[in-house]
Amino acid sequence: MDPPLAKKQKINPKKPITFKSASMKPDIYFEVFGQEFHVTSMVLKLRSGFFRTFLDPAGGKLPKSTQPGFASEWFTRIDDDGAWELSSDHQFRTITLSEFKGSKDHEELCFQKLLCAIHGRAYQLENADELVTMTDMARYYQVRPVVSPTVCAATFKTPNFYTTIMNDPCSVLTSAKTLRNDLLFKDSLLLCLGPWSEPAFLKLSDPELRKTAAAAHARICAKVAKVQPELLLVNIKYQPTGQTKEAKQSYQDPARVLADVAYSCRGIRQLSKDGCWHDVLLLPIYYRRCSEVGSQSRDWTTAIREAVAPLLTSDLRMASNVLAGVGQFKDYFLCLDFDDSDLPWGPAQYE
Repeated sequence: MDPPLAKKQKINPKKPITFKSASMKPDIYFEVFGQEFHVTSMVLKLRSGFFRTFLDPAGGKLPKSTQPGFASEWFTRIDDDGAWELSSDHQFRTITLSEFKGSKDHEELCFQKLLCAIHGRAYQLENADELVTMTDMARYYQVRPVVSPTVCAATFKTPNFYTTIMNDPCSVLTSAKTLRNDLLFKDSLLLCLGPWSEPAFLKLSDPELRKTAAAAHARICAKVAKVQPELLLVNIKYQPTGQTKEAKQSYQDPARVLADVAYSCRGIRQLSKDGCWHDVLLLPIYYRRCSEVGSQSRDWTTAIREAVAPLLTSDLRMASNVLAGVGQFKDYFLCLDFDDSDLPWGPAQYE
């Protein structure tokens, strides 16, 4: 005999998430992919250009509510392009949301964090995807000046947040420009310059950002161009002269040592446009290992360490303990000569 069918369990609806402000009661109802949010209109009108327009229209029509205690209700609307937005049109109360192809949980969570920023609540960004999505929402609902000062603290709460930026630094750089956040911009710009053998910034579609990244890349190239002749001078300066034949044979030639270092720093072979495979020298790890040659007791090692030192500094503020040419950053330079005057926006400039 077949076992009896299990009774279908009732799925409890999600509890509403309420944002209170001082003595004001929530009077606005949001429903985002089935999750209710109760917020106060005063805070929204004060900090969001979008809601200031629609909740306090000049000669316009105020959105209405069918629920007691709420001045207006807003529902999830799926656009023709598959994106979503809030709408006060009640026809979207019961409309299907199956047309949305993204992650509903992700969008709902990011919207909740957006409301946290608007209401001055602490929140945590778990990864760069959340940052990018929240930035898009901040732009649409016109709260960028409110959100921008909060994102750095939200990212610092997540250990090694920079590793998620490395997956798509171009998107984060674009978001940093949207938010006008200089710290986030500089760090994501730095990560866009790598991997050094195949820089991510070349994929940027924003011509202004690509120009900014290319200029930063050129500055590091200039540093490399300055260091390499100094290494050649070390080879020339520290050649054995006036020594016995035995002494010359036992002498460790810096040119030979540096050549061995270079051989050990080859990257994965790459297929060029002409269809030929070629070896790639990972310059960051090469200069890192050049600096480590200095641990051996030779008279020329100090000169090498001093020559390569400018390339091995780190200006990545999200992670002060990482090293260029090591681990995840084996193909990254982290020395960014970038001034605030190079930022692609003016002081407090928002569209």
